Amino acid sequence: MTVKKTRKPPAKAAFKDPKIREIVAAAKESAPVIGIGSAGRIVTDTKRICHPRRR
Repeated sequence: MTVKKTRKPPAKAAFKDPKIREIVAAAKESAPVIGIGSAGRIVTDTKRICHPRRR
């Protein structure tokens, strides 16, 4: 097993940042952006998880 130390996510992801605005605008309606994770990964939330009866 290999254990690696992860990078910290950014302290803030301000909506006024043009890069963040582009990411949010390009996100699908069914998977809105909820944050930026470590290594700059985009964190999304799928509505199917929130509404399991909806298929």
